[in-house]
Amino acid sequence: MVFDVHIGRIAFNSFLKTFLPVLFLMLIVMSSFVMNPHQITTRLAAISSALVASAMFHISIANQIPPVGYLTFADKFMVTTYFVLLICFFTSLYVFVLQGRKEEERARRFNKLTERVVFVVMPLLYAGLFLLPR
Repeated sequence: MVFDVHIGRIAFNSFLKTFLPVLFLMLIVMSSFVMNPHQITTRLAAISSALVASAMFHISIANQIPPVGYLTFADKFMVTTYFVLLICFFTSLYVFVLQGRKEEERARRFNKLTERVVFVVMPLLYAGLFLLPR
């Protein structure tokens, strides 16, 4: 005798509990790119804090489901978040280094470029993650 049991979650509740907190963190990181390049240390602090919070949150959601031998959608979402945060951290660190070398104009131009890229690429990455077939 074979039994078939379908297990699932309510999508909206799952989104609110699992993905919305991280998306709010990413909105904070995105908004930090609007800051003046002279406040780069504040941006680095925000990104570092978001990275730590994301890692802790990932551990929390990973403990809610049984271990499996493949990446779940939540894992893929969090790996994307880590990747984005690391790119944001290293680009901000580069602006910091340029300022330390007294290359203010170059730092300002690179900061403006990263601001534009972040506001386009980050939403596209997350939209693609949610909209593309799994």
